[in-house]
Amino acid sequence: MNITTTNNNNNFLMIIAIILIFNCLYLISASPSPSTNNVFDKINALRKSHHREPSSSSEVTSKNYPKRILFIGNSMTYVGNLPKLITQIAAEHHFDSISVDSVTPGGTTLQQHYDKGIATKKIQSGNYDIVVIQGQSSEAIDDYENFKTYGIKLANEAIKYKAKPFLFSAWSCCTPFACSGEQQQEDYEAISKAYEDISKATKATIVPVGKSWQLYRKAHPKKVGELTSDNCHPNQDGAYLSACVFFETIFAGTSSVGTNFHGNVQMENIAKELQATAHSAVTFNIKK
Repeated sequence: MNITTTNNNNNFLMIIAIILIFNCLYLISASPSPSTNNVFDKINALRKSHHREPSSSSEVTSKNYPKRILFIGNSMTYVGNLPKLITQIAAEHHFDSISVDSVTPGGTTLQQHYDKGIATKKIQSGNYDIVVIQGQSSEAIDDYENFKTYGIKLANEAIKYKAKPFLFSAWSCCTPFACSGEQQQEDYEAISKAYEDISKATKATIVPVGKSWQLYRKAHPKKVGELTSDNCHPNQDGAYLSACVFFETIFAGTSSVGTNFHGNVQMENIAKELQATAHSAVTFNIKK
C-alpha cells in the first residue's frame, strides 16, 4: 500500500512539472523580450558603424590626402585634359578641393623641362603635394640616358621641396603601317623599364598607365590604334583609362570600379571595362 501511494505521488508531481514547463515555453514564445531585441539592435548598429559609407563629404575631406598636384609633361598629358578628369573622378569619391597646375608644352623632353627652368621654379615654390613627371613619347627609348638623368633630377627636386614624385609611365605610340602588336609590347617594356629605373633611384611612385593600355590592347588586339585619336595621343577612352589609373595610384586603396562619372566615354559598358582594366593594372603594379 505504501509503494502504491509513493508511485501515485511521483506521477502527480511529474505531471505538474510538465504542465509548468509547457506554460513557461508558451509565455516565452508569445511575449517578445525587449532586452533580447535591444542586444541585437546594438549589434546591428555596431556593424553599421564599422561598415558605413561616409555620410557627408566633410567626413572624407578630413582625411589627409594630396590636394595640390603639378603635372610636368607634354601633349600626352594635356590632350584629353587628364588633370581635370582625375579631379572629377576624385570629387565623386569625396576627395574635394584638389587643385592642379601644369607645365606641358607639346613634345617637350625631361631635359628641356629641366633646362628651361619653368617646371623647376614651380617645384621650388613648395606649393605642391605631388609632382607628376612625364617624358616625351619616345624619349625613354631613343634617349634613355638623358631621360633617366633628368627624370632623376626632377624627382629629387620634388623630394627636396617636400612633394612626392609620381612617374607617368606611359604607353607606346605607333602608326598602323609601322607598328605591330609585338612592336607595341616591346616599346612598352622599354618605356616601363626606363621609368622603373628612375623610380629605383629616387623611390618615386610609378603610375602604371602604360600597363593599363597594354592590358586593354591585348583584350582588343585587332585595333592597332585602340585608345588613341592618332595612334599616339589619347582619345576620350584612353584619357579616361589613364585618369582611372592615376586616381587609384594617388588615392591608394580606393578603386575606380563603380565610379558613375565616365568622362566623355560614350558607352557605359566600355567605361566599366576601362575602370576594371585600370584597377587590374594598379593591383598588378602593387604586387610587383
